[in-house]
Amino acid sequence: MRKSMISVFTVCLLIVGLMAGCSSESKVTAESLLKDVQNSTENLKSMESHTTMDMSMDMPALGGSIDMAMEMTMSTTMDPIANYMQGTITLLGQTMDMENYTIVEGDQILTYTGMLDEWMVQKMPYDEASVNTLDTAEDDLLKNLDSLTLAEQTEDVNGTEAYIISGTIEGKDVENLMGSMESVLGSMTGDGSMDMSGLSVEFRYAISKNDKLPLYMDMSFSGMTVGEGDEQVTISNLSMKMEYTAFDSIDAITVPQDVIDSAVELSDDM
Repeated sequence: MRKSMISVFTVCLLIVGLMAGCSSESKVTAESLLKDVQNSTENLKSMESHTTMDMSMDMPALGGSIDMAMEMTMSTTMDPIANYMQGTITLLGQTMDMENYTIVEGDQILTYTGMLDEWMVQKMPYDEASVNTLDTAEDDLLKNLDSLTLAEQTEDVNGTEAYIISGTIEGKDVENLMGSMESVLGSMTGDGSMDMSGLSVEFRYAISKNDKLPLYMDMSFSGMTVGEGDEQVTISNLSMKMEYTAFDSIDAITVPQDVIDSAVELSDDM
């Protein structure tokens, strides 16, 4: 009897100890995860990603709507800041190969774009804030904690256990999630102005449970317009998914000399 009582007492102590250990463990929240991602990416030297996009644009000036699809692989280095994209764009039923190099040279950002066997270069003033965007997605999401939901269960993402944060954010808080989309759409319409007042984004953000690095960001945009007056374009549908495929795997990104030599400078009129 005495041995039985000691055994029961020992089991009770173990249970209490386990419960105490569980209660002292910090609870995982959407906020803590986003801050963990910021810490995990703070000192990254490079990243690689794969992006797919589908978009429908209502263009009154052309009397109808246009559908566009894109699939791109992208490599980015942080120091020096440089970017390389390669993929396809499907527009008006035609699929075109595209390459793009973006580098910082002095006080300018040089963007080399190759399509249809021709290279063009566009020069823009360098703005550090415009290219330092690796952790700005987390900044935007942290501003909207009330709209975020952390899934109760983790999911398997290509063999990696992942937390899933989902939600909806609106208006100006979407700016950094757009990345370079604003300048791209502005170039397409001939006007860099973008009205974000009615913009809304539904998203799913997957984060590795083990190392707190991002795995993918899946977004669906609505309520977006670009340009003004007769040249205004309404984006009736825009869905985009960026999958982060590798980190710290690239030493440097350089523009090939033959691309530099053959590129035609793109003027505002062009």
